[in-house]
Amino acid sequence: AHYTGLAGIMIMDFGYALETNQKDLMNFCAAVYQQRTVDVNPYRSGNMRRLFYHREFFDKLKNYEVTMPVHDKLEFLPELQLAGLRQNDLLIFAKGGHNDESHNHNDVGSFMVYYDGAPVLVDPGCGVYTKDTFSGRRYTIWTMQSGWHNLPLFNQTEQMNGKQFCADRFEVSEKTTHVSFADAYPEEAGLSAAERRISICEDGVSWVDSFRFSRDGNSFEEHVITLLTPTPTEGGVLLGDKFFLRTDLPVRVERKEFEGDPKLCRPWGQDHLYRLCFSAHCGA
Repeated sequence: AHYTGLAGIMIMDFGYALETNQKDLMNFCAAVYQQRTVDVNPYRSGNMRRLFYHREFFDKLKNYEVTMPVHDKLEFLPELQLAGLRQNDLLIFAKGGHNDESHNHNDVGSFMVYYDGAPVLVDPGCGVYTKDTFSGRRYTIWTMQSGWHNLPLFNQTEQMNGKQFCADRFEVSEKTTHVSFADAYPEEAGLSAAERRISICEDGVSWVDSFRFSRDGNSFEEHVITLLTPTPTEGGVLLGDKFFLRTDLPVRVERKEFEGDPKLCRPWGQDHLYRLCFSAHCGA
């Protein structure tokens, strides 16, 4: 399912890479396209730009000799504050950045986890565009909100949109990302510091959030987004039948329906996801 939605786009990206002589990107696009599980009909959308790219570059993409592995263990784009970390079948993707990026979601400090090419912890993505998507009502759409990303709420306050709401530090090593992101939240969150450290470990992924408030009597709620059916149990939550999320905090499970939105249902191969909410009260 995850290659199906990307395969058509890969033709365009391959063409761009070919024209700008970016061999790594050409290799990546060809690998994604050649691993597709269904045939892609570029004429279905009627998008003239995609038709042009298909006519010019499809044969080259289809027959490109892919070099494996496609990825390095660490992929880091420092200007965008994006990083991908790999170990065996495990992939972590983490970001810093700011909340006024192109096609922005409020997601500074968020991360995703994949195992053996399949999603474990996810970013929901984006639904079908409406009149609200690129308007002043953009952040009333749930997929754009930090509350529907793998991010915490502080004093029931989400991140805000705007370039000033950003990470002030984003550091990466081969097995760890470290982001400082208190500035992504407005004053109402009551934060003086917030940091997140995500690491690939021998038995999975570890992430630690540490924060300091500017006042007493605060609340904290961690959100985790997954497609896998969650089963709360002693010591944490079972995700599907392969993964276990360890925590001492109580959990509330919420199910979010996609309501038939094809841009969500089709790539994920299902009509819903889950949000796990771990909450606590704390002082300064």
